[in-house]
Amino acid sequence: MFGRTIDPRERQDVLELLGRWPRAIARIDEATDAMRLTMAEQPMGMQSEEYEEARLAAIEVLRQVRAEISSPRFWPILTDNTGAKTMLELQKKLDECLAHQLNLLNLYGLAASAFRRGRQDQSPSHKDVMSANRSFARALDQMGPIGGKLARRYRISLQELQRELRRRDIGSRRTGAPATPPTMPPLVAAPKSLDLHEVARRIHGRPYKALIVEHLQRFKPEVIAASMEDIIKLLPVYALPIVKGVMDGICAAAVCDPTTLERDCGVVLLSIADATRQSLTAENLPVDDWVLFRTFKMVTLYVAFVASTQSDLCTQMGIEV
Repeated sequence: MFGRTIDPRERQDVLELLGRWPRAIARIDEATDAMRLTMAEQPMGMQSEEYEEARLAAIEVLRQVRAEISSPRFWPILTDNTGAKTMLELQKKLDECLAHQLNLLNLYGLAASAFRRGRQDQSPSHKDVMSANRSFARALDQMGPIGGKLARRYRISLQELQRELRRRDIGSRRTGAPATPPTMPPLVAAPKSLDLHEVARRIHGRPYKALIVEHLQRFKPEVIAASMEDIIKLLPVYALPIVKGVMDGICAAAVCDPTTLERDCGVVLLSIADATRQSLTAENLPVDDWVLFRTFKMVTLYVAFVASTQSDLCTQMGIEV
């Protein structure tokens, strides 16, 4: 009964802040996702003018977000010392998220420049791209608990926060809306009780490239793209940067070394699962076999989509349809 008295105006300011920062993160995600989609849709991929325009547009979005979160109006003045310190932690992590994504966009710019000059050997390494994705994932993962700490300090309930997020139109991916059923029947289906080694055994005996070719022969690019969106809805938010990093790495490896796709399907499944598991574990994130399996499906669909929309990369990967 003698608890801390909370200023209702300050409490409302904090509630509005907790609705603003997820929207800033969503804009950062949307900008980089739009760049990736442009790369996949353009026949010349990274070498196209459209891709470079999309990359620069993404950088501009990040600059706008930085200007927005640098404004004194974004961060309320809190009289409670503990609340102010917690808000400062949140501010630092949001700044880190921006810095890591800007670094990733710069790496993509260097890679595109290397491809345009025919100097793939000067492109940033897969390790650099994965590191940028992991750093973003780590900062993003740390923001949630800090935001929760701030909400508890001002006795803001989960229901209040959800209403504020809905009001700001964060979208189904951030509020956990149920996913829609897949639009494409899976070519590598998983049993209800998932055993990755059993799935690997069932698809063992043919090259991974054959699975990619099968997708290309059976499905149009728009169907493959829609299926990717369906799987994204099934993945936890914390895993998305990791999954994107694995996708980028495998696709880049296939372009630089076509023998990557000649490996056995089952071996590739377990290899992708191991890489995803290691990345999640390195960030102290939960590891789930369904996340690992869906990462394999995302990589397969992504490579198939790139091959179906970019004839030059399809040739470089040694894929013939």
